[in-house]
Amino acid sequence: MSRWAKSGINKPRLLKKTNKGASKEASLFISPISNQRIMISLESVSKRYGSKTVVDDLSFTVKEGEIVGFLGPNGAGKTTTLRMISGYITPTTGRVQVAGFDMATENTMAAQKIGYLPELPPLYDTLSVVGYLRFIAKVKGVPRQDATIELDRVSTACRLE
Repeated sequence: MSRWAKSGINKPRLLKKTNKGASKEASLFISPISNQRIMISLESVSKRYGSKTVVDDLSFTVKEGEIVGFLGPNGAGKTTTLRMISGYITPTTGRVQVAGFDMATENTMAAQKIGYLPELPPLYDTLSVVGYLRFIAKVKGVPRQDATIELDRVSTACRLE
């Protein structure tokens, strides 16, 4: 069973989850905003690699406009959770939704609503910076002409080659 601690209404809240039998703990700090639509929702999400559970029965929501910090020691499941939210990996159990889209069945639609830069971006070693940005623009559905204009502007401003 998950253990959660929440502070009062209209104050920043701390959601604290401890995995059963785990020695590490991650905390999610969320700023207060009410009457906004839910942008990220995790419902009873777990991730296991073989017999090792790295995320255990995690549930939380983030509303539109909220600012979130995800803190914890190495091995607490922060990166794994972010990878599940971004669709980079799938949960073993549970449900992840982004902007109302289920990451298991509507991954492409959800990807158009989020931006995620992992610690080590996939494809980074094989693409130039401009090539990577062009790839992301295509994935996000930015029209080619708009992407070219914006990439030229950014490349010039940042002196990219």
